[in-house]
Amino acid sequence: NGFYPDFVRIGTDSLFSAYVYNSKSIGNVSYNKVQFLVLDSSATILKDSVYAEEENVLLVSSTEKIGSDFLVTGSYYLGGTKAFVWKLDKNLNTVWRRVYYYGDYEDESWLYNIGHWSDGGIIATGTYFDRYLNPTSKHVYLWLLSLDANGCLDANNCGSDIGFVE
Repeated sequence: NGFYPDFVRIGTDSLFSAYVYNSKSIGNVSYNKVQFLVLDSSATILKDSVYAEEENVLLVSSTEKIGSDFLVTGSYYLGGTKAFVWKLDKNLNTVWRRVYYYGDYEDESWLYNIGHWSDGGIIATGTYFDRYLNPTSKHVYLWLLSLDANGCLDANNCGSDIGFVE
């Protein structure tokens, strides 16, 4: 449980952050929820929004402010680790949330950092490995994901779950 240690400065006296917390455990499986926060300089919560869905082993890895919106990257487990990019508006409402995995559905994919292109597109960096070809995490590959402003790879690949092979 805890804040992702990266805060995004909104103005002169406010910050954006994500708080991931354990909502329940069943056996050895941990389920998490994420709460998005706007805080003032004294850490008083000015605004918050909790994403209603529980995710298995949810992690937040980076945040970025683009215009008045926020982009959040991270991962969760669903048959394999899936990476996500999440866009929130200034009121912490979800604009879109896209899930990405490199290769097959059961492979492991993570995104660690995010930025933006000058045309409004998004760039994210991460790693992946193919659990069938390389069943251990000793063969991890770098992953660069270039998206349009809506989180799409192209006009034909913009669903909620996006998987592709380069």
